[in-house]
Amino acid sequence: MVNLEFKFISKENYNCIENVLATLMLTWEREYALMFARNWGFTMLPKEHKTNLLGYRIGGGIYHTWECLKEYAGIDTKEIPGDARVQKQVLQAALAEGKPVIIKMDGYYAPWKDVYKKYHLLHYCLVVSLTKEGYGCLDPYVNSNINVFPYEYFEIAETQCILPEAAAVRQEADLYKILNKAADIILRQEGTVSGINGIRAFADTFQGEVDLQAEMAGYEDMIWIAPIIYQITDIGSRRLNFSETLTALYNRFGFKELEAMSAKTAKNGWEWRRIRRTIVAAMDKPESDQRSRIADMIRGVADGEEAVAKEMLSFLEKVS
Repeated sequence: MVNLEFKFISKENYNCIENVLATLMLTWEREYALMFARNWGFTMLPKEHKTNLLGYRIGGGIYHTWECLKEYAGIDTKEIPGDARVQKQVLQAALAEGKPVIIKMDGYYAPWKDVYKKYHLLHYCLVVSLTKEGYGCLDPYVNSNINVFPYEYFEIAETQCILPEAAAVRQEADLYKILNKAADIILRQEGTVSGINGIRAFADTFQGEVDLQAEMAGYEDMIWIAPIIYQITDIGSRRLNFSETLTALYNRFGFKELEAMSAKTAKNGWEWRRIRRTIVAAMDKPESDQRSRIADMIRGVADGEEAVAKEMLSFLEKVS
């Protein structure tokens, strides 16, 4: 049993693992906003990747949250290799020592989730106790209850343990390094694959090729986890989360320009959410072709993001 007074946080723009990590950081009294410092990205994979469905080919790029958490908040995370027997041993040993354990599992087997016995979806939560029926899990993404993960689901859910540990807090954040790296990720020139060029390629592909009825097939009763909607949700969230990084840097360093860039980045994040809602509406009315309109919205947000990135580089030139 973990004897901690958890300080819950649950934000709509955080995914399941980010809500878990933010809750842990608040509980351990660590600043967590810099864990989003390198997550402002975009990737579009070639057409032959896995499937022709566009939803499987777009994303927010490499997920750097775990590395940034270690670098800026002093939180080490160790993913445990091994089969279910090893995972159970590690989990029970950690709980016996009063340590919480993050688990990665298939949300299809999480009874408290809306995808339970409906859809297979990667999910994270925090195990804090053993109960008669199963593992007691905190899942800030859903609620603030102790949710029971039945013992009999542990193996079939392909559960894997991640051990978080609060180590020494790292050195003062390097403003130049953080902003320069963020701008580099979103402005990276890799053909039409990454960053701003990738977003514009996505707009062109959406306008010319996307089949929204195929994209939603199989997800009609829970459209928000259709791959194209799920990925655009993540892309928008990354902007909203990076905006929090910029706000944290403004609070630390006091440059008004950081506050302004934070507001513009958040605006771009909400624009991705508007694009998401518009795509969902277009799926409901296949007789009305909205592809050109949506493509123009995507191009607009690409312009907005490019402007912020260039403003960031100009700011760095001035303060350096």
